[in-house]
Parts: sequence; C-alpha cells; structure tokens
Amino acid sequence: MHCLTPSSIHARNLIDFLYSRSLNADFSTDVIVEDYIDSTTLASHLPPITELLREAKTKANKQVSHLTKDRLEFEMAGKGWQFMRIYTNIMQAFLRISTLFPSQRVTQRFLDQITQKAVAFPEIKAEQIFDQGVAIGLSVSVSLAKGKGQVPPFSISAVSNTKSLE
Repeated sequence: MHCLTPSSIHARNLIDFLYSRSLNADFSTDVIVEDYIDSTTLASHLPPITELLREAKTKANKQVSHLTKDRLEFEMAGKGWQFMRIYTNIMQAFLRISTLFPSQRVTQRFLDQITQKAVAFPEIKAEQIFDQGVAIGLSVSVSLAKGKGQVPPFSISAVSNTKSLE
C-alpha cells in the first residue's frame, strides 16, 4: 500500500461526511453532517462541493476503493492528486460550519481540528547542478510557510558523492 491509499480514503470519507446527502449518495447507516446540523441551517452555511472535491471522490472510488476497469483510465490520464488543495477545500467547508456543531455532541478535540488555521505547506524545489554542461548533482530545498511566520528553509545539495547542508 502506498501513501495514496490512506490519504485518498480519508479525503473520500470527509467528502462523504460533508456532502453525501446533497449528492444523494448517503445510506441510512452513514454518519453525515446532517446527523449534527439540521439541513436548513446547513444549506445556508456549507459551501457547495467544489469540482476538485467531486473529482477527488470519483478518483478515490475508481483508483482505490473499487476494483474497476475505469482505474486504468485515471492512471493513464496521469492526473496527480492535489492533496494540499483537497485538504484546503475540506478545511474551508469545515470552517464555515464549525460553530454550528452542538457542543454536547462533539469533542473539543474535534472542534480544535476543524478550526485550525495554521498549517505548514511545504514548498520543494529541485534543480540539477551542472558543471561545464554536464549534470553532476542535485540541489533540493524545502521551506515551510506556517501561519504568518516563515520556517527557515532547509536545503541539501549533493554533488558527486559529497553533501553540503545549509
């Protein structure tokens, strides 16, 4: 199992929790947001499902959850998963409805998780190192932007069996 499986299944579960009723895809045994917030109130606060989340749910179904011939189409199309954007879309939906959950039915930990605003998004840059037109190594830098501040960047340059850390 590679990292695609747990990430895509978690995303699919959260999308189902938020949007399965509006997509007419819920079952009576499913735990969905309407179990906590009435439909009328929810309709005026929950943003509509984004195209990215709709696509992520379909991809999770076809690439991970179901054994289907459609899996080949998704894999041959080469469209990667945009996990940070999917995460952002899900968190934006939760932030819009976070104050509507009845406090007696959810834990403080749950509320803390759905209202967190500072998340580190990595920026990764990789560049080949050339000497007289010949590739001799690779330089990789990683920096994290978190909230208002910036985490100092970390970089590694590897040139012909030597490493330097900055």
